[in-house]
Amino acid sequence: MKQNHIIYSMVLLIIAAMVGAAEVFHQHEIIFPEITAIAVGALMAPKMSWNTSRIHILVFIMICALLGVGIVIFVPGPVWCKVTLAYGIAEMVYLCSGTSFAPMISAIALPVLLGTESAVYPIAAFLLTTLILGCHVILEKAKIKPSVLFLPVKAEKQDWLDAVKRLLLVAFAAWLALQLDCRFAIAPPLLVAFTEFSKRSSGARKMPVKVVSAIALCGLAGALCRYFIVLTLHLPLTLAAILAGIFMILILTKLNVFVPPAGALCILPMLIPETAVIGYPLQILAGAALFMVLSLTVFKTDTQ
Repeated sequence: MKQNHIIYSMVLLIIAAMVGAAEVFHQHEIIFPEITAIAVGALMAPKMSWNTSRIHILVFIMICALLGVGIVIFVPGPVWCKVTLAYGIAEMVYLCSGTSFAPMISAIALPVLLGTESAVYPIAAFLLTTLILGCHVILEKAKIKPSVLFLPVKAEKQDWLDAVKRLLLVAFAAWLALQLDCRFAIAPPLLVAFTEFSKRSSGARKMPVKVVSAIALCGLAGALCRYFIVLTLHLPLTLAAILAGIFMILILTKLNVFVPPAGALCILPMLIPETAVIGYPLQILAGAALFMVLSLTVFKTDTQ
């Protein structure tokens, strides 16, 4: 129990440092919600959630963050086309990486969805990821977390076919969500979740209701904290983020499902426009449910 308290304190301190820095420097691009997903998967989960190494996490987060900003700056066209392009490129990087580290997908999709052009975003992503991995090293040295064992894997033909299916489904979902003015139904962490859910070996497929509930509750907690703490009481955003982090920890530990995208979706409300906060939870629920249903129906296992 004491070890868990150390881990949870680390996660909350990282959230506080990230959002606090964004407030102090008036640079909201510093807020990188996927950091919370990495914290859930690398620190809170009993063991590393992905088949990867620390250096691979850092390198691919940086590559994808730069690619995302590059798409915003250099690629013309409607947002749904850019999101589809970003997801397609991220899928290629993901399959060629030799890892199962899907959060890299969010690193490229987030700036595209929010229209981020600032160099602050990739710099913040790099520094915050380094901070998370430094915490993991400390926990490993203290024997609180097990050592990371990375076994590179080569993408097979079926993996590439599944990637094409996912790309087509994301393209349609992005077009539909943006047509309906529900862009957060395709929030980048949900694209990460879809990628992970669609893997036939994913444990999330065995408990779809619990996983979707965890994602939706974390999204709701983040939105409520932003709405009441910041928009209603006019208190600091950092306080809202810390409270959201506490709720996220409680939700994931009580449900005993350490779903990394849920962590990111809890912090994302700190970054979105004020007018989008009220509708955010329903969009997250709709997107999570849709992507889980698509994963279970389109990417069937041999026993289904």
